[in-house]
Amino acid sequence: MKRVFLVIIFIASFQGVPAEDVGRIVNGAEAARGEFPWLVSISENDRHICGGFIYNDRFIITAASCVFEKAITSLKVKVSGLVLGIPEPGEQNIEVFSVHVHPSYDTMFKLHDLAFVKLNRPIVFGDAAKAIRYEEPDESIQTATIAGWGLISETGDQTQRLQKTTIFNLAANCNIYGINEYSANHMICAGDGTTSPCNYDQGSPLVQATPSGNIVIGIMSKNNGCVSPYPPTIYTRLATYYSWIMQTAGQQPANL
Repeated sequence: MKRVFLVIIFIASFQGVPAEDVGRIVNGAEAARGEFPWLVSISENDRHICGGFIYNDRFIITAASCVFEKAITSLKVKVSGLVLGIPEPGEQNIEVFSVHVHPSYDTMFKLHDLAFVKLNRPIVFGDAAKAIRYEEPDESIQTATIAGWGLISETGDQTQRLQKTTIFNLAANCNIYGINEYSANHMICAGDGTTSPCNYDQGSPLVQATPSGNIVIGIMSKNNGCVSPYPPTIYTRLATYYSWIMQTAGQQPANL
């Protein structure tokens, strides 16, 4: 048993993944199939680059930094996925019709880091594919959940199986960011240093479980790395952009 254990540690170290992070996303855990039916994987040339969530049957919300100046023909959206790189029952792989980046997106500081991806055809809704509404954060609840297919550590590998983690402290101190990097009116600063999203989790939704149901309060935009102790992550505050969202993609489904 001791020899087997040492071999596992050696393999993990050789691949650039700390032994304690194997199978985890920066102190997260594996998600179950159907646990996040609103979450999608956005790929470029069949390689996952970002997350996003289902706004309605034709539009995905993600970060502008994920799709800015990308060739539309190189992009694809995977709906109802759990494991990347393999065919899965019920998955929907949909090509992109157009990309709509917020007109004020700042590429240097990632202000207004928000975009819509319009799909070539409608998503077929069901238990494994659902839209989710967005709202202002419920300040009485100081936890939220994020899931994604990002790196399992800053120097590690990208996960193929969907990972999730609980984010604590949705009003974190963002003094580590410069004056031009953080705007409380447009962003949410969250995290208590115990866990963090990482590269390739950009665009994934930050979701609160409220008495009236799950709501998206932000999408991952940026952080200063994902090395312990994990710095706070900045999320684009969606409710600030209500007018632009409505003008670009219309209404969400009425039954949310």
